[in-house]
Amino acid sequence: MEWFAVGHELVLNVDFRLLPDVVRATWFDCMCLASRNRSRGFLPSIREMAFYLRMDEATMAEHIGVLEERGWIDYVDGHEDRHMRSWEEFQAIARAQIERMSGAQRQRSYRERKRRERQLGVVDGTKDSCEKGRLVA
Repeated sequence: MEWFAVGHELVLNVDFRLLPDVVRATWFDCMCLASRNRSRGFLPSIREMAFYLRMDEATMAEHIGVLEERGWIDYVDGHEDRHMRSWEEFQAIARAQIERMSGAQRQRSYRERKRRERQLGVVDGTKDSCEKGRLVA
């Protein structure tokens, strides 16, 4: 399953909160559609979005118009399709958090491995050759 990230600070964004409720809901739906698109972050046509979101094309166009006017949807040079503003920023933050998490998981695994080695008497990847002052074969 593919996913996309949206930061929890969005709820504190005044510009976002000032959007009408139905348009905020459409924004979130558009994020889902942009995530599904082959060119992630870009939106399909109004007609296609209206079909997916079970809304008539006029209403969909109205919501998209509001999002464009308020700067939540824009166009990127070289593309004719609409683009979710800050898509890359949201996803970059998510990737950084995943990388940090992965680093923490790697560190946790390393510490667990070293703990097991100490319990087994392994030094530098080999069994310790001394046990209570006598040589062990």
